[in-house]
Amino acid sequence: MNCYLCSNSSHSKIQDRVRDRDDISVLKCRSCGLVFLDKKDHIDESFYEQGGMGKSFKLDNITSATDYSDTQKRFKLYNKFFSKKRILDFGCGQGSLLRKIKMSGIPAELFALEPNKNHQKTLKKEFTVYSCIDEIPDESLDVITLFHVLEHIEDPVSVLNLLYPKLAKKGKLIIEVPSSNDALLHLYGCEAFAEFTYWSCHLYLFDPETLRALLEKTVFKINCIKQYQRYSLANHLHWLAKAKPAGHIEWSFMDDEILQAQYEKKLAEIGQCDSLVAIVEK
Repeated sequence: MNCYLCSNSSHSKIQDRVRDRDDISVLKCRSCGLVFLDKKDHIDESFYEQGGMGKSFKLDNITSATDYSDTQKRFKLYNKFFSKKRILDFGCGQGSLLRKIKMSGIPAELFALEPNKNHQKTLKKEFTVYSCIDEIPDESLDVITLFHVLEHIEDPVSVLNLLYPKLAKKGKLIIEVPSSNDALLHLYGCEAFAEFTYWSCHLYLFDPETLRALLEKTVFKINCIKQYQRYSLANHLHWLAKAKPAGHIEWSFMDDEILQAQYEKKLAEIGQCDSLVAIVEK
């Protein structure tokens, strides 16, 4: 099996299985460092149309609380890009970010691209909804957000290049992906987290170098690639103490804005935040 990024055929095995499949291994390219699954044929368009990702991730209380937290943080970070813009949230799920923008009163035109048929029904009550990229008119958008979407796509370079003509001049993509250098893996060596985080729906995991290499294969101009800590210190302590997810919920009483900012700063300094953010433009 050749590496998606560099076509190298020599890989090391990180893990023999993923949390929801015993027949899929996690590999790391010995040349460029891309982390990826040794199988991809279990994921196709119908998988996401029928809500397959949700069926393989049955932690509804965690998902709902995390979605709320993510939405608040992302709105705070990126609302400066939204005023008087035409915004598409690609892979928007239930549309939490779009709804937050709408409720905030920021003047913007809001669009959704979501393959899940059930989510589409709800989204269409509030937004213009696309089920595929081909439906989007050229030069009709100013900002496209892809939050934890790119790692699910078999050919992300092709998909990003298809989005390029949909943006107006100086249009931007805001991309967030999980990092293969997560501190729980590489600083703390948390085996329970390793068994949990490798998942059949995450076809790739990136570090700053492999994310840059991927983006350099597209027609976009790279504005920045940054470390970003999605989960709190309470989440990390809970993993280390209890070997379970949801610490950002169960131990939320420990969270402090100043402490969290300093913790994220330190993790960013050593390149071990749990996520990466890239902003690219036309």
